Amino acid sequence: MVTGTDEDPQDFELQVKLLKEAGAWVDPSNEVVVRRVGKILRGLAERNEKDAPVIGKPVDLETLKKPMQAINVGLESFSENLKDQGAPFVQVDWKPPAGGNEKLAGILERMKQKS
Repeated sequence: MVTGTDEDPQDFELQVKLLKEAGAWVDPSNEVVVRRVGKILRGLAERNEKDAPVIGKPVDLETLKKPMQAINVGLESFSENLKDQGAPFVQVDWKPPAGGNEKLAGILERMKQKS
């Protein structure tokens, strides 16, 4: 799930496009995401029944046993729980252009378009 608006300085639509190009399934609705995950989990639980519907692409369940890492972009406070649990993560130091000031960001964007 991606949270944001069209007015976010990091360009919400661009971020969604980049995630999709990387192979991620993206939906702005938490309900839609939770329902889809529920269908996938039900499908996995029913796999031992011969008439169970297959939902989505087959997944090698061994991949779920591999160590996982998180990538946190922006606020370091979001990664504090991961750190406290000793979970591996990468912190990306990102800040919105012009410190999030929309007026300055607009000026920078116009300057970028002229060059």
